Amino acid sequence: MPFSVGPTEVIIVLIIAVMIFGIAKLPYISGTVGRAMWEFTRGQAESEDARRDPRTESEARALKPPDRAR
Repeated sequence: MPFSVGPTEVIIVLIIAVMIFGIAKLPYISGTVGRAMWEFTRGQAESEDARRDPRTESEARALKPPDRAR
């Protein structure tokens, strides 16, 4: 692996982030980045499932049972 990130680099990046965004916005920014990463991996998994599944998306939705409200 050509790039390795050690503790010194992480601390430097955090200090720069605090200087740029301020301490109050860091939790919001990290939450947004986390949600974006989650959505990306979810979309990637759905894409792989669709590629393996020969049915179209509408056929797959028709086979899925409807959600029931509690």
